[in-house]
Amino acid sequence: MLIKIDLFPIPLFHVRVSNWKEKKSEIEKLVHQNNFTKTGPENILTDFYDEKTNYNEDVARIFEKEISDLYKTISTTGEYEVKNSWIEIGKKGMHHDIHNHGMTGISAVCFVKFNHKVHSSTQFIAPFNDFRTGHIIREEFRNVREGSLIFFPSFINHFTNPNTSEEERIILSFNVNGDLIV
Repeated sequence: MLIKIDLFPIPLFHVRVSNWKEKKSEIEKLVHQNNFTKTGPENILTDFYDEKTNYNEDVARIFEKEISDLYKTISTTGEYEVKNSWIEIGKKGMHHDIHNHGMTGISAVCFVKFNHKVHSSTQFIAPFNDFRTGHIIREEFRNVREGSLIFFPSFINHFTNPNTSEEERIILSFNVNGDLIV
């Protein structure tokens, strides 16, 4: 009998943010208090490179329930800390090139302003190729809606396709590093 075993499963966690309307309002306040510039290798507007931008505590508070639920789901103990947080705005034609968030920890993407009818979500690239063809394995998580929050291992390469719509796409991203004791 032939048994299939997934040798290297990679987890991705999707959750609808609780109390989304209130939390979206708080996030929009962060958006309006910052200056966004098109800098670095990205073809997006971001506050990632602004040294004055630091809303890690706000992000930890806003997503406390979701992060806590994640830690329970992956059966970890210990404390976590939101290490980095930033906002990206994608206007028509803008995209975010292939990148990752480092070798350890968990990263998150929250879809703040996102129209699933005209926007594509984050594309993820497997850290290994298809064993049959040698081709790169890429997945788009298609069940994303505004208020979706995706957690994934920070080392996973990912990107966004160009925004083909007149509607801007707003994403809040953050990294969670801490005592991940299984």
